[in-house]
Amino acid sequence: MSDWSNCKNILLVRLDNMGDVIMSNPSFMQIRLNFPKSKITLLTSSVASPIIPYLSTIDDAIIFDCPWMKNQSSEDDPKELDEFIQTLKQKKFDACIIFNVYSQNILPAALLCYMANIAIRAAYCRENPYHLLTHWIPDPEPLQVVHHQVTRDLLLLKYLGFPYRKHNHTYLYNPPQTLDKVYSLQLPKEYLLINLDVSEEKRQIPLEIAKEIIDYLQELAIPLILIGKNYTKYFEELKIKLGNLPVLDLVGRTTLDELLILTKHAKAIVSVNTGVVHIACAYKTPILVLYADTNPQHTPWSENSLCYTYSIEDNQRSKNEIIKYVHEQYRPAAESINAQNIYKMFKKLLASL
Repeated sequence: MSDWSNCKNILLVRLDNMGDVIMSNPSFMQIRLNFPKSKITLLTSSVASPIIPYLSTIDDAIIFDCPWMKNQSSEDDPKELDEFIQTLKQKKFDACIIFNVYSQNILPAALLCYMANIAIRAAYCRENPYHLLTHWIPDPEPLQVVHHQVTRDLLLLKYLGFPYRKHNHTYLYNPPQTLDKVYSLQLPKEYLLINLDVSEEKRQIPLEIAKEIIDYLQELAIPLILIGKNYTKYFEELKIKLGNLPVLDLVGRTTLDELLILTKHAKAIVSVNTGVVHIACAYKTPILVLYADTNPQHTPWSENSLCYTYSIEDNQRSKNEIIKYVHEQYRPAAESINAQNIYKMFKKLLASL
């Protein structure tokens, strides 16, 4: 770690979604603890940016949607990348650490930091990056092993020689509001949260199964709150199927503040695999995740979590050859999705509290 000792201005790069940034936050915390007097800046995407005010680990953030990543821009202008490199140069970073998923190529981000004149550049990489990285950690994933994303990131710091420091810090700040201020509603003191909203169709729970899950959860006699980012046709049809069941429907009606409050204070959560999962893990809220048999790197990661893995059709799988390889080599045990089995697992989670 000797060549890092004089780093006073450090850039962390995580260009993915909100949930990915939250999974990297335990590593950001270790960097914070190892460099208590240094300024730490996060470079991330616009879709991840809403979580930035709640990260308890960084001092500043830069938002940019890089053209080699998923982003919200329909048109890419190469001039914007040139201008952004100049912006990074002006920041005069001493060092950068690039965090990624094993299915992503690190070299574009490494080239970005190289052109920004950042002296120390560290990351995993399967290929030899030559001068693009000053600290090259040959990536063992997924050819030799597959780690959870949280473990992957922490191991990167271990390979770089950073001591692991125990702490009692939280990974996300508490939102400024309180539970009784959400919509000025009289929310129950104890409730279960249900999140069925997805960003990818392959993670969508069939409507009939969703209805069955909610029917089973009614047997627990604990108030149910349904959440989701977007009120889509799926939720319109689900609402019809639910009829007069006493479920508080907050789909499409929560700010991020309110989502954090609801997630932090829930007795337990049932959720599809999305950002809510990683928020719950950061707050250590008990959660059962309905996990489509896709990428095993992003399952829930807190001690108060269980994962129900179910199979999806082959035509719904990623076209990424690395992810296809992982599925063939490390495919987890999965079954057809079954509401009764989900309910049994959820009761097991509640019994462990």
